Amino acid sequence: MVLYSQIMKRVAGLFILVFSLLQLAVSAQNLPVSIDNLTDQQIIVLMSQYQLIGLSDTELEMKAREKGLSSDQIAQLKKRLALIDPSTMKEINGSVKNASDPDEQRYKPNINSNNNNIAKQFKDTSVGLKPYGWEIFANQDLSFQPNLQIATPQNYLIGINDQLVIDIYGVSDITKRLRVSADGDIRYPNLGPVKVAGLSIEDARAKLKKALSAIYPGLNAGAVQLQVTLGQLRSIQVTLIGEIKRPGNYELSSLSTIMNALYASGGPNAIGSFRQIDLVRNGKNLVVFDLYDFLFKSDLSKNKILQDGDVIRVNPYTSRVALKGAVKKPALFDIMPNETASDIIQYAGGFADMAYKEVVRVFRFGARNKELLSINLQQLPTFKLNTGDTLVVDALANMFLNRVSINGAVYYPGAYGMSQMKYSLRELLLAGKLKEDAYTSRALLRRLKPDFTIEYINFNINEVMSGVKYIELVREDSVQIYRINDLREKRYITINGEVNKPGIFEFAEGMSVQDLILLSSGFKEGASLQKIEISRRLKPNS
Repeated sequence: MVLYSQIMKRVAGLFILVFSLLQLAVSAQNLPVSIDNLTDQQIIVLMSQYQLIGLSDTELEMKAREKGLSSDQIAQLKKRLALIDPSTMKEINGSVKNASDPDEQRYKPNINSNNNNIAKQFKDTSVGLKPYGWEIFANQDLSFQPNLQIATPQNYLIGINDQLVIDIYGVSDITKRLRVSADGDIRYPNLGPVKVAGLSIEDARAKLKKALSAIYPGLNAGAVQLQVTLGQLRSIQVTLIGEIKRPGNYELSSLSTIMNALYASGGPNAIGSFRQIDLVRNGKNLVVFDLYDFLFKSDLSKNKILQDGDVIRVNPYTSRVALKGAVKKPALFDIMPNETASDIIQYAGGFADMAYKEVVRVFRFGARNKELLSINLQQLPTFKLNTGDTLVVDALANMFLNRVSINGAVYYPGAYGMSQMKYSLRELLLAGKLKEDAYTSRALLRRLKPDFTIEYINFNINEVMSGVKYIELVREDSVQIYRINDLREKRYITINGEVNKPGIFEFAEGMSVQDLILLSSGFKEGASLQKIEISRRLKPNS
């Protein structure tokens, strides 16, 4: 608090200085005080207002004369500036700029803002939800780089700048590392060019085996074996366009897939579809990639390996709905024409444990007005959705169908289920187990009527326990058992004077003067035992 007070005093003082020196800046010739009488803070504020900070001596003198300062004032100013700590000048000057030019701060860009925060970009202000699957691209700890330490995929096509490792073993043992030329071929020693670009590894092996048989006849007889693998991989250029976070050209590994490219570009933007992502190759739409197949089904069958010159186009979403409330993963979901409300709930992981499943509310934009629909559990698999729909799954109401409770002078207070208590007040009393100091002549049962108004029912515990009186419980009944001592006025005795511990003590039946003296730790040495005064408030009939 002391530090806070000091800071506030300093800030307040600085603003007062700014206000006063702004008026001083009107005319330097009318300065009411000498520069020698100004504090360092006032000097710096004055310099800031006159735009004299950061100038050379010559520039400062010229600028000061333009502002109307006299030669003596300029000399005094230079003398004072030489004595001011540069760090102090920087700190106060920054504060003056902030205080005197709020518009500059208002329109100044926030350089600390994280423009790559995809979580903020995806936030839908209307429903407070984000698209299903957005976290894949927002999580910087995930890595979707292609694994280069794996066997060459069967569908991988050799391209320019790929390096092939050719192993010949058996009778001969030779290894060659050859790079695919710009013409698409490799040149094996003592053999002409062999075109391999556009072939799979297996097809390239068969072609090389046929060509190398002229040099190694054992290849045909099986005495010599041939193995062809990829060494260093080439890079490919892929273009990502459409509704994507960072569109543009990307240089990727030749083992990269659609998913690798999407992750590198930040994924779909706020209106980008997660389900209609086109892979265009040679001007033709090769495949439509659906991220939900990967996210929900772990299906990557359409996650094609990219080739040089491929274009990935993220289309705007066609239909998007919101699912919120008591589901495991509330989100915005892109829907396909054949999908229903049941499908969307499955994408969300299903109902939450506390969900009220009987009715799902659907808020819909009609042609002229908003609409509200209620669909039951049986209708979910067939209910068709429209873009803009918001599905709301309510949580169970905070109520119990069979709860009763007992509190007060019992050993086991709290709530019980009526099915266990057989709906009987006597059974509830037995379950709670009365304490020995329970007041049995009267207790209260608090009950909610059908209209939720409260009524109290009194009863004699002894009559209920003996079976003379039977009370059937209903849900939310609450029984309060009182302690005997809670219903009595507490009585106290005060002892003062020459005792070791004078004070107030609780009165008990049968207490004597000697008992009270003992409770107060006995007499002091100076106590007179000849006389003890006792004063008492007399009660009627006492």
